Amino acid sequence: MHGYRKKNTVILLFDHFEADLLSHSIKRLIQNYKLRPERLPARVAKAWYSTRGCESAAMSEDETKEWLRGLNEIKKSNLRFLNRCVKNLSSKKAATPTLRLRIDLAAKLMIALNDHRLLLAAQHNVGEAEMSLSAFVLTKQLTSRQMAAIAQIDFLAWVVEEILAAIQRP
Repeated sequence: MHGYRKKNTVILLFDHFEADLLSHSIKRLIQNYKLRPERLPARVAKAWYSTRGCESAAMSEDETKEWLRGLNEIKKSNLRFLNRCVKNLSSKKAATPTLRLRIDLAAKLMIALNDHRLLLAAQHNVGEAEMSLSAFVLTKQLTSRQMAAIAQIDFLAWVVEEILAAIQRP
């Protein structure tokens, strides 16, 4: 994968394996964005829709529910954009799968990818401690599903880093 900036556009180039992996991640994210907070697994809902701020602001139960609905609507508002990303990544016409994103859409993609990283970490009970372990220690302490989740989390972090680097380049 390689990213660069051309005027106000971030261009991300992938090999087919990377494009398939990113496409799969975005498809799973889309499925979960469609769910209301109460329909998500508890760990994912807690990661995406934390109510700590509502509690510290002494919001009522109704105000908190409305705030959560608003957050969910923001996530849902990205569905069309995310589906276009999947379509572009899945195009078999291109020799090199490519995403061309305006700067504002690149920021939306970074937010969505970080949401998926949180989802994976929550679903597989992976925290900062597990992500900072060496590969040798990982194989002895974590399940194969946790290791696969960490690999996907790291891949998505790499995509985010490429987007950030491309945005920062003039």
